[in-house]
Amino acid sequence: FRALLRRGEQGQAILEMAFLLPLFLMVLVGILFFGIAMNNYLQLESIVTIGAQTLAQSQDVGIANPCASALTAMQSAASINWANVTVTYYENGNAVGGTSQPACVGTLASGIPVTVTATYPAILPIFGSSISAHTTLSASSTQPAN
Repeated sequence: FRALLRRGEQGQAILEMAFLLPLFLMVLVGILFFGIAMNNYLQLESIVTIGAQTLAQSQDVGIANPCASALTAMQSAASINWANVTVTYYENGNAVGGTSQPACVGTLASGIPVTVTATYPAILPIFGSSISAHTTLSASSTQPAN
């Protein structure tokens, strides 16, 4: 009787594998996508903090174009695709510059906090091709003036 039962179970392991392997691979790829998106977000958060610090420090130093120096500091800090990044600089809630306008509008007043915001599309490079997640990552940092 046991031999008859075992004989009918020979393909069971292969069938279970055929059902569970796609599910396992979907979970694995989802974890991979989340990890890449989280890495991109942490890089974006880091560069806006560096940009806000540079912008706040340049208020007192008297740099001719503090927005351009903040953008240069941000670009040297991270290895993301800068063609897709949008950066905006704010002083006292008013936009004073950005990637489309690297020069600050007017002069930055000393003693006023500055904010740098950046957006970056979540493009996930997997196996040599880029997969767009139709999601935009956004980060912002406000630094008090020195």
